[in-house]
Amino acid sequence: MEYKIEIRFVGHFYAREAESLSEAAERQGFRVPVSCRNGVCWLCDAQLSEGLVIDPSQSAEYIKQGTIRMCKAVAKSDCVIEAETIRAPGDYVVNDYACQVVSVELMGLDVYRVLLRIPAGKKLAFSPGQYLALQQEKGEEAYFSIASLPGQREIELHIQVPEGRESASSLLASLKQEPVVRVRLPFGKACLNALPEGPVLLIAAGTGFAQIKSIAEALFDASFSHSVDIYWGGRQASELYAQEIPKKWAEEHPNVRYFPVHKDVDDNDWSGHHDQLVEQILKNRDNLASCQVFASGSPGMVYTAMDGLLGEGLPEGQFYSDVLEYAPR
Repeated sequence: MEYKIEIRFVGHFYAREAESLSEAAERQGFRVPVSCRNGVCWLCDAQLSEGLVIDPSQSAEYIKQGTIRMCKAVAKSDCVIEAETIRAPGDYVVNDYACQVVSVELMGLDVYRVLLRIPAGKKLAFSPGQYLALQQEKGEEAYFSIASLPGQREIELHIQVPEGRESASSLLASLKQEPVVRVRLPFGKACLNALPEGPVLLIAAGTGFAQIKSIAEALFDASFSHSVDIYWGGRQASELYAQEIPKKWAEEHPNVRYFPVHKDVDDNDWSGHHDQLVEQILKNRDNLASCQVFASGSPGMVYTAMDGLLGEGLPEGQFYSDVLEYAPR
C-alpha cells in the first residue's frame, strides 16, 4: 500500500508502508535535508498537520500532529506536512555564471559542440534534461539544452548553425572570439527528477538529442536496469549528427536499444518523418502503459509523437516535453 504525502505549497509524493518519508521523497526526486551521519538530528524536522505517522525517534505511538523527523517517520495514512526546507523535483534556484569558453568544435553537418566551464568552487545544480539561457549582445538570451550531467564544472551544449541564419552565425562567431560568456540556469520541467520505475522511451529530433543525451547518461550513471529505447529522427541521416554516441550506448548497455529514423529526402517542408518516427516506436513496443517518455525536438514532432502514443495507451502524465510548456496548443 502507498500513502499520498502532500508537502504544503511544494507538491506531493507517495510513501510505501515500510520506508521513511525522506526515503520516499528522495525516491521521487524531492530533496530533503538530512545530515544524520554528522549528528545534526533536527535538520529534516517537519510539521505534521494531518494524517498518522510512526516516528521511532520520538515514540512508539501514532503521531497525529506536531514535529516529526522525515528520516525516521513512516506514514500510516495519507498525510499533509509543512516544511520550508523540502524542495520539489526540479525546484532549483536559477543562478548566473560567468563561464570560460573551453572549446567550439563541429560535431557533424551544421551542429557544434560547445564546452563551457564554470568558475572553480562552484557547483552546477540542475536535473538531467534541463536547459540554460546563454546571454548574447544587447542583453538578449538564447536557450539551449544541457547535454552534460549535473555536478560537473563543464557544460556541454549542441548548437545548430544553419547556413543563412544570421543570428546563429553571429552567436557562433562570438563563442569563438570571446573567452568568457554568461549563462543562467536551470530551466525546464521535462527532466529526470527521479529514477523511473519502468521502461523509458527517449525521442529526439535534431539538436533535441542534447537533452536526451543528458537524461540517458544519468540513467546509465545510476545503473538503471529497465529498458531504454532511444529514437532519433530526421529527414536525412546527416541530421543525426552524432550517431556514434547512441550506437556506443547500445553496445555497452544490454538494456539499451537505439533506432535511427530517417527517410533521406531533400524537402525541408516534408513532415512525414514525424509520423515515421511514431510508427517505428509502435512497431517496436506494444505495451506503453508502464513507460515514461521524454521527447525533445520541434513542436510538430513532439505533438505528433504525443498524439500517437497517447492513442495507443500511454498515460498522459507519463509524456514529458518542454514543448508542452513553451508552445502549448
